[in-house]
Amino acid sequence: TSLPPLLPSAARYFSSSLLHHCLTELDRLHLSNSTPSQTTAYHAASSYGGIIPRVVLAPMSDLLSSSLHASASAAERRDLLSLFTFAATTAAVVLSTYGPPNIPFVLGVLRPTCGESTTNALALYVHYASVLSINGVAETYAHASMSPEELSQGPGLLSKALAALAFWTALKAGGGGGGDGHDAEDVVRALAVAMAARAGVALWWIR
Repeated sequence: TSLPPLLPSAARYFSSSLLHHCLTELDRLHLSNSTPSQTTAYHAASSYGGIIPRVVLAPMSDLLSSSLHASASAAERRDLLSLFTFAATTAAVVLSTYGPPNIPFVLGVLRPTCGESTTNALALYVHYASVLSINGVAETYAHASMSPEELSQGPGLLSKALAALAFWTALKAGGGGGGDGHDAEDVVRALAVAMAARAGVALWWIR
């Protein structure tokens, strides 16, 4: 006898949810055994560096999503993709070029007591935000063209699986535990690699 049709779908949604949870908790799981200074460096970097995605990149993705749902023709959607890709690429270049050199000044104002580990982790987080800007546009466009079933299987599931694998691989390649703040830098670097993997799957789907 064959399984009821609902069970395979439930298994795919469960797998997708499990992978999503792992992706959101991987950084915390890795830092759970780190020293307090490394944990503090990472949380400071993610708090200050996270302002960029929340204030700039999230509204850009939301605007693209609403514009895609309002557009009727394929030509309009391609024009929107070109426009927002240009905007995201420009944001990535600006962040990567002007962000890291100005971090010591910004932290000197916001957090004068922070150490070098926080400065280095935040510099990497700015590069991570650059990757986020590209991925935000790519995934928003790809998801707008996917059915709910495709989001929970196929490209959607592949994206999360590859991102988790990329995070783990980059973390192992980084070594970790090599000194004060080293683990924080490794985690941010691994997050950027995982996000690049997600962006690659989204761009592959778009093409």
